[in-house]
Amino acid sequence: FIGLILLVLAAIFCYRRVEQTIIGNEQEGLKSLAKVNAQSMESSLYAKAEKLFAMFSGDMKDEAEVESTFLKLGEKGSYAENGKIFDQELEKAAKEAVSTPWEVITGPIRQSETGSYVLYMTKAVSIKGKITGVVQIEINLDDFYADEQALSNLEVANSRYCIVKDSEGKVIMPSDYAEGNISISQTTDNGCTIAWIYDANGVTPERTRKLIAYENLTIGTEELVLYIIEDYDQLTKPIEQIAMYLCVIGAVLILIVIGFMYKIYDHQKKEEILEKDDIAIYIINTMNLLNNKEVRQWQRKEN
Repeated sequence: FIGLILLVLAAIFCYRRVEQTIIGNEQEGLKSLAKVNAQSMESSLYAKAEKLFAMFSGDMKDEAEVESTFLKLGEKGSYAENGKIFDQELEKAAKEAVSTPWEVITGPIRQSETGSYVLYMTKAVSIKGKITGVVQIEINLDDFYADEQALSNLEVANSRYCIVKDSEGKVIMPSDYAEGNISISQTTDNGCTIAWIYDANGVTPERTRKLIAYENLTIGTEELVLYIIEDYDQLTKPIEQIAMYLCVIGAVLILIVIGFMYKIYDHQKKEEILEKDDIAIYIINTMNLLNNKEVRQWQRKEN
């Protein structure tokens, strides 16, 4: 019985060690993946800003040339003369761009009427040697996210997926991921953690355990956090299945050993009974011999 308990404890210890090793390796992999994706997003958006700067850094002849340059740029946007932007945040970006014409102002991020989020990039425009206004392009972050995810191929194992939150905790990529679907909070340091979160992708919120890697990234004036989320239970499921199979095999072996020991015990009992029977028969036979001898002696005396 003590040996059985020790065997069970050893099996639990081995299972925990294997689980910790697998989870530890997966955490390191997720951290690296989050870092690569964050750097990829920053690089891709920086490339768009560089392209905007290159296209509009020179002196334009007129507004028609500005409009034709937009067609070459391939991004949705518009040209606005100085003082003709009436949105407070966008006007602030325009004024900053005019004061620093050698830079592209990245930000703000705004939610569009369709629900998706848009990142604005602003660059001052010079026409005939004079800064007359700014061009602003709108980068649909859902489209950008789709392109990035296609490159990184995140959704390949264990229901893994990626989201990006802004500094206020709103999910901006992808926009169709409802705010209530995930309860993880803003983080200041990069890394990976194991957390219980409420996932509301179904009808009712479910408390699920997740591996969550997070990496901070900066897009212009916007401070964002990229999260890569993986289902912990899906990751440990193969280990649990193997452990279950081993438990079943162990239980069968234990039953076989118990049955074998029972047979040995039963055999020993039967031998003990037979031995006792033999002793009893021997005693009876001895007594019979003694009795017969006494009877014969008595008969001789009588004769």
